[in-house]
Amino acid sequence: MYKRLFVLCVALNAVGLVLAATGHFPYARAHAAVFAMGNILALTLCRSEAVLRVVFWLAVALFGRPWVPVVVKTGVWDGKRWQLVAFRAAEDRFADPSTKEICVAVMPYSSPPSAGTGGALGCGGFSVAPPGSPGGLRGINYGSSQSAELPHWAAGPVVDSAAEVALYFRDGHVLRIPTFTAPESLGVRFYATQIPDGPGPDSEPVKVVGLDNGGNVVACAPLCPASTSC
Repeated sequence: MYKRLFVLCVALNAVGLVLAATGHFPYARAHAAVFAMGNILALTLCRSEAVLRVVFWLAVALFGRPWVPVVVKTGVWDGKRWQLVAFRAAEDRFADPSTKEICVAVMPYSSPPSAGTGGALGCGGFSVAPPGSPGGLRGINYGSSQSAELPHWAAGPVVDSAAEVALYFRDGHVLRIPTFTAPESLGVRFYATQIPDGPGPDSEPVKVVGLDNGGNVVACAPLCPASTSC
């Protein structure tokens, strides 16, 4: 990123110098000090990660598309900063227009949104089916991973009516997680949490359920069909 910004700044300065030398940029010749100070300020701001994130957010909000990766949430688990990045799949592979394919990645905070170093990426489509239909409810996806950079975690998208997600574990333990908003272009909410006990048979949930503000089930996906169902 910084190498590209350096090349861009050098190229813009070279064009400005050529235009000023040939008389096509009289402002630069008449206000050389102001031009130089503005140039230094711009170069300094380009080195700021906070400024670059704001620029990226504005570019996506104004000119972006749903398939552009967007940082939805950041946080800290066991002293390690993480970020959840999501985007809509560029191609619709499902005949049902209500089915959305969302790609979600959880990665270290220092990783660029387009990278997956130290994290994990998963894509999947889901729609909400009536409870009595084959497959029951869905409207929620589940992903989980662990790396040297991040502890054991679980995350995924859920329908926008879900205010809370409940993970049901094999030993009967239930972990409840509040959902959080995402850009409108994604059309869903998300959840993300650290799995307390690390990877293992008892630390992987057997069912993930989305609940609305009234505690009603609005999404459900069995993760171990042989042992549980929605």
